[in-house]
Amino acid sequence: MDDEAAGWVLNASRCDGATLRWDNGMYHIVPIIDPRLGFDSEEDWREFREKWLMPMKQQIVSYLKKLAVQMEGEKAS
Repeated sequence: MDDEAAGWVLNASRCDGATLRWDNGMYHIVPIIDPRLGFDSEEDWREFREKWLMPMKQQIVSYLKKLAVQMEGEKAS
């Protein structure tokens, strides 16, 4: 990952309770809504998403696309 700030934000989303889901040929960031395992509520997730992920949306989408290409290449090997 070229952008250190985006890397920290993605790591924070994972630590706070988000996972990656493969859907329609792309990875998507999906929250776990469970106070024991992830975000306390949908509202907590939306606040996190709006504050941290949306400002870096273009970079994050680009990284997720690169990850998809890399994973497809590894699957083909």
